[in-house]
Amino acid sequence: MLVLTGMLLLLLCEISNMKRILFSLLLLAGLVTGNKSHGQIHAINSGICVWDADFSESDIKHSPSKLESRVSPTIQFDATNKGTCVWRKSEVYVKVTVKKSPKTVSSSEANSIFKTSQKFYLNNDYVTKGGSGRFIMKFNSVVDAGMYELAFVIMNKEGKRISDEIEVFYQFVD
Repeated sequence: MLVLTGMLLLLLCEISNMKRILFSLLLLAGLVTGNKSHGQIHAINSGICVWDADFSESDIKHSPSKLESRVSPTIQFDATNKGTCVWRKSEVYVKVTVKKSPKTVSSSEANSIFKTSQKFYLNNDYVTKGGSGRFIMKFNSVVDAGMYELAFVIMNKEGKRISDEIEVFYQFVD
């Protein structure tokens, strides 16, 4: 009986060590393949979840096509889920930053127009690895015509960046 108990303990220790080794290997594989500096890696259950999103300036569209002051613009884009985490509607969002605005517009006014304190959540219910998700941002109307520079970045539920920050210039006319 003592020999059987000893063998069982030895087997349990080996299984525990194998789990640690497997977890370490999976974590290392995630670090090696998560080639973007903003990619966030964390453990979920027994696997590795990698947050990564991809979109470019050419993916970003606005309406109306002619941006005029006193008209509320809508900006939208589709992004690709390059990570292993499933994006859920309430967990992935776009953060907007106003980089530049006309001198006649205060930074607080520009932030209010482009709703920089708001989280613009994923429009889809969920997006799996390799899938595409849509983000739609409806802004307030611009009072002063001129050049505005906006930056867009996709964030996860933990408030971590999962995409590159994409900067776009918009010319609003009277």
